[in-house]
Amino acid sequence: MPTSTLSTTTTIVSSTMITASILTTT
Repeated sequence: MPTSTLSTTTTIVSSTMITASILTTT
């Protein structure tokens, strides 16, 4: 798996987790 793809996937997952946390808190 290319590093760029891994970075993109990690960024997407992080954003999703942050969004989920915000929605849960709110």
